[in-house]
Amino acid sequence: IEKFVESGTDQAITTCAFVVRFSKPRSFSLYRNVYADGCDDVDDYSYNISADAVFLDEFELHQRSFFDLLVGGAETNEVDIAFIPPHLDVFTQNNAFPVTIRIVSGDTAVEVNVSGSGQIITTD
Repeated sequence: IEKFVESGTDQAITTCAFVVRFSKPRSFSLYRNVYADGCDDVDDYSYNISADAVFLDEFELHQRSFFDLLVGGAETNEVDIAFIPPHLDVFTQNNAFPVTIRIVSGDTAVEVNVSGSGQIITTD
């Protein structure tokens, strides 16, 4: 993941963040936050998925699989995780950590934990 400037129009667009939105029961979407004036004027590299976010793609788990989502230990129906390049900064709603994404499929479960420093740990 890196910050880059995309040209091809009359104004260059800077990608300031990449966002993954996990939604119960089984979908996740990719976004990128873009700004015409560069990232330095954007709230110290914070993000807002509803403002200036460009939808990239959506994926869905198999129908027998689903997500359990926890943010700061509390269950939630949706979580956004934004990665802010070039720093290893991670932002979530209310900056609550850790984020636990549990993927359940039948009798098997895998947990992915994301810390506030960007560390990603997978356990099963």
